Amino acid sequence: MEHAEAQGRDVLVVHVPDGQDKPYRANSRVYVRIDREVHEATREEIGQLMFESGRVQYERLPVPDAKFVELDDALVRGYFEDVRHLLHPADAAERMRLLVNLGFAIPHASHVVPTVAGLLLFGPRPQDRLPAATLKCAFFYGRHLGAQLRDRADVVGPLTRVIDEGAAFVARNRRLVPRMEGVRRVDVPEYPDYSVREAIANAVAHRDWSLEGAKVRLFMFDDRLEIWSPGKLPPPITLERLGYDQFSRNKVIARLLVELGYIEEVGLGIRRMREEMASLGLPEPEFREDGFSFVITLRSIATREGVTVPADLFRALVERGEINERQHKGLLHAQKHGTIARREYVALTGVSERTAANDLADLVRRELLEPTGGWVGGLHTDCATSPTENRAGIVHWAARYLHDFGRQAADHHWSGATVTAGNSSGMNEMIELRSTEEGDMATQEASDKKPAGMQAGKRYKCAQCASEVLVTKPGQGTLCCCGEAMQQK
Repeated sequence: MEHAEAQGRDVLVVHVPDGQDKPYRANSRVYVRIDREVHEATREEIGQLMFESGRVQYERLPVPDAKFVELDDALVRGYFEDVRHLLHPADAAERMRLLVNLGFAIPHASHVVPTVAGLLLFGPRPQDRLPAATLKCAFFYGRHLGAQLRDRADVVGPLTRVIDEGAAFVARNRRLVPRMEGVRRVDVPEYPDYSVREAIANAVAHRDWSLEGAKVRLFMFDDRLEIWSPGKLPPPITLERLGYDQFSRNKVIARLLVELGYIEEVGLGIRRMREEMASLGLPEPEFREDGFSFVITLRSIATREGVTVPADLFRALVERGEINERQHKGLLHAQKHGTIARREYVALTGVSERTAANDLADLVRRELLEPTGGWVGGLHTDCATSPTENRAGIVHWAARYLHDFGRQAADHHWSGATVTAGNSSGMNEMIELRSTEEGDMATQEASDKKPAGMQAGKRYKCAQCASEVLVTKPGQGTLCCCGEAMQQK
């Protein structure tokens, strides 16, 4: 209890801790509060309270329509032999008994059927009976839900495969951000491997499976990665005690994922996530409850490593025929004002709306602009650029070389650029920037490593990282972004 003042009057505040034996009854009825409204609980809400309190463990309930033979024998065999170090029982009755004892199966209506946990972990495709086991992945342009999608995936299969493929979705869409460690450049993933895997595994392992219509969702934006897990933190865990206290609402699922090395015990995973992010100079992972979901947010390393794009870098693209003069004007306008609408592009360049739409779409494809207004009748409504946040493809290329030289953009005047397009995410695109400053050591290195007999009009490829470049004038020095010399294709 404590004393407080409210509206000029002294009041006594009594703090009542959250009960662990829900649901509680008043006059033989159960009531729940939603925001400021109190109503008598429905049957579903009473069941939810019982699951939250741990009095009923949803993962141990039978899946009535499923059959025991639906459990993948190869997955079961691997678990017994690799984890439990037991010979896989040849006798079906013995195998069934072991799975019942471990909580993966349960007698039901004169038969033995998989439990929710058993089907999720050993079913080849548990989503056919438990659709909520699907992991929804989406990668958006910009920073908001509802923006144009770059990539999406619905991940299905046993939970171990869901975790693996969820981490692979992030890996194929994240960027590599260069950093200098001494005199060497190191490419750092914007989302660290361990933190990504731990966040996905925790969301899958500790979600509330009784929320049958809710799926784990993974959202990637330009500045962050969010993972939404159905269900609030189970009592007695609080946001303040994450990483210190340990409690699992799904003990069977969590035990197997610990045994397989997918999650850590006793809260160590959260601590290691914090340590990994701190070691890269990033903010700690963010944890919050939002409605009936628990949300983990990882901030992008790329937005912390921003550089300003020199205007003549865009001019270099014009000179190499990568973009036209109209697009150059549009980029400078977007760089100055932060955004450019289609109508502004029309007024700026004097072209038709269809041509403006095509020009903007091409800049989006090259990742020089990002769409913010979506599409209307197949046309971009407006676009934005984030030149100080290392989002656009050209900024990413420039940043890689700026880190190689160990200089800032303001210290350089770029005399030329050679560009070759890679995959759609821009991760394999490469640009060579050559400084006009005399005695630049990086330029000298490029000259020293230049293969003999380089010819204009020929394409050269790096054997180390597979980047490609088109030589535009004889004798041009071509040092790849990874530091190796380029070889003619």
